[in-house]
Amino acid sequence: MIHIRLKYWFWVILIHGILFVSCNKGTKLVIEEKFDDGKTKTAKYYQNQDRAQILIKEIQYYSNGKKKLEGEFEENIKDGKWIFYYENGEIWSQGFFKKGLRTGKTLVYHENGQIFYEGEYSEGQKHGVWNFYNQEGKLVNTVEFDAGKIVNQTFEKKQPKDSSFIE
Repeated sequence: MIHIRLKYWFWVILIHGILFVSCNKGTKLVIEEKFDDGKTKTAKYYQNQDRAQILIKEIQYYSNGKKKLEGEFEENIKDGKWIFYYENGEIWSQGFFKKGLRTGKTLVYHENGQIFYEGEYSEGQKHGVWNFYNQEGKLVNTVEFDAGKIVNQTFEKKQPKDSSFIE
């Protein structure tokens, strides 16, 4: 009889231990900052790995409750897709990071939703052809970069006031 009870408790403890460990590897939301009215300003998501809390995602909000930015992390460094928003909720910018450096295609929008500019990053530096558009979506400027340095720039005729390139 004692042998059966020991076996029973062994299995109960083992199953509870497995459940505890498996549940403990989940994602944990931490509200890091709040506005004066109690609304969330900065939320970070952590994952338990080898008894450490690893940052995997961050979301920041405007005081009106709309997202300001959201992005991914790997090993506590920006890595993955990042999106920034205007206060009205429209996307302002989106791009990618790899090991903390900008990489790949980036898009930046005017507040009306039209593309403002688009280009590529390589190892954190602007690279290749970048196109700039006015608020109506008309191409107004093209700039070519090589490792972050301008190698060629062309302006379209009749530039609107908002079309100048600012580095």
